[in-house]
Amino acid sequence: MKIVIRFKVRSKKNALANTPHYIYCRLTVNGIQARSDMATGVHCKRDEWDNNFQQIKGDTEGVRLQNQKLQQMRDDLDEIFNEYRKYDKAITAEIIKQAYLNKNDVTPRTILVWYNKYIDEDLRQRIQDDTIDSWLSRRNVLSQYITEVLKRKDVDIQEVTAAWLRSYQKYHISKGNGADHAARSIGSIKKVLDYAVIEGALSYNSTVSYKPPRSKRSPIKYLSATEVQQLATCPYYSDRLQRIVDCFLLQTYTGMAYKELYTFDAKKHLTTDELGIGWIMIHRGKTQELSTIPILRQTRDLLEKYNYKLPVITNQRMNEYIKEAATIAGFPPEKVEDFTTHLARKTAGMFLLNSGLRIETVSKILGHKSIKVTERHYAKILTSSIVKDLKNNGLLV
Repeated sequence: MKIVIRFKVRSKKNALANTPHYIYCRLTVNGIQARSDMATGVHCKRDEWDNNFQQIKGDTEGVRLQNQKLQQMRDDLDEIFNEYRKYDKAITAEIIKQAYLNKNDVTPRTILVWYNKYIDEDLRQRIQDDTIDSWLSRRNVLSQYITEVLKRKDVDIQEVTAAWLRSYQKYHISKGNGADHAARSIGSIKKVLDYAVIEGALSYNSTVSYKPPRSKRSPIKYLSATEVQQLATCPYYSDRLQRIVDCFLLQTYTGMAYKELYTFDAKKHLTTDELGIGWIMIHRGKTQELSTIPILRQTRDLLEKYNYKLPVITNQRMNEYIKEAATIAGFPPEKVEDFTTHLARKTAGMFLLNSGLRIETVSKILGHKSIKVTERHYAKILTSSIVKDLKNNGLLV
């Protein structure tokens, strides 16, 4: 492995002969140059530069100091290169350049350090604690991989390439984790590297091209309009079950996930526009995206029934009780197992799309980050809606 350090005088276009020209450092390792040259802060006139000896001509004090600065830069780059070789670190011209440019940064440029910085300095400001816990769990698995498999305490962020992530994905699979679990872990690392780029610790994120494989998506589970009616009209003879069914139905009319249902506060989240239309404006607990939910007649009836204070209990209990209610309502055992608070949210999306709402509108109501998320979750109903529209317009028979 060989490093080549060369200084180049960069001429300005149409510059006069006596105009100072700045000297840049070009770094090459094993024949591959760094992405860009580095400024040295040294300048001279064009005819004062000796390219063969790689220094400024002359013996004045000013020239001597300028040449010393160039030599110090060369020595520092050589030192970094030799240190990386000594500890068997990944070496490229770009890695050596970035290490030099950040040599005065007190923050270690390693993946675990930057993982923690991203959580503490960015994520904690905008996501919920339970989501933070998921990030910390993935961070711990990453630390375990580095310690047990790589036999190291940490790795430089520039070592984390697409190939590196592919090896990490295989590690997850070898541990019995599913493809989606592995993909989420890898996605977290890519976001950490993006943050390092923003903060100037990394020149670019080399992992953007890597798309980890995911599991084949299961068909979406939801209730039909008839099944929602079946659940809504059944007499339960139990206030406990009726309250849970009402909360479930409210989710099917609004698309609120359990967390939004739990944190719902009429004073904070209800509003009425200039046309007199009522809205629920609430941020999704999972993504902090704003859900803009119109208050349908069914929604208003349920809110008024409980004086706008929803009888929400723990998610675990709600899932238990809604299964009990579904059994009483006459659903078969295999369908009863599908009943959870999340089934209500999925049902809401299907209800809205089947009602003819544009996907952009449904995406906004559900608080999805993008329409692509809505399309991915509701691909089946979108296909059937297209067929329905084609038939209504006489294009299909």
